[in-house]
Amino acid sequence: FETEEEMKKAIDVSDHIRLRENDLYVTQFIPRDKREKLRENSWTNIFVKNLPGDISLNDLNELFEPYGTIITSVASPIEVNGEMKSYGYVNFENHEDAVKAVNELNETTHMGNTIYCTRAEKKSERNKKKMKRSDEGMSFYGRNLYVKNLDYDFTE
Repeated sequence: FETEEEMKKAIDVSDHIRLRENDLYVTQFIPRDKREKLRENSWTNIFVKNLPGDISLNDLNELFEPYGTIITSVASPIEVNGEMKSYGYVNFENHEDAVKAVNELNETTHMGNTIYCTRAEKKSERNKKKMKRSDEGMSFYGRNLYVKNLDYDFTE
């Protein structure tokens, strides 16, 4: 669009119309890097690990409800080294409540387990961080040499 006014008019006209039995949602395009920066300061979903294996959804909600309104939550049991543990997600209504819950509950003991809370990340975000860490660890890759058949009295 040539002007911002034209863009807003197009959004107003075409947003929420029905197209082939589907509702159409139209909004201004935001480049990926700007979307990622916005997401960093507006997340509401928390990942919680090392929960007891027998934790109920009610127990999970009771643990997090003092920090704000919970939209959704889920706990999934898994077996780790023959022991049942759980991980879960808690989605808050607003960002500030989620931040407060992470800050206050991370590395605390609940039902005998030290739980860990952090912002829930998409798989692509986790993979990007993993690649960055592996790139940093490879900074000396290819710079080391192995030399054999040196005399025992040979020094640096």
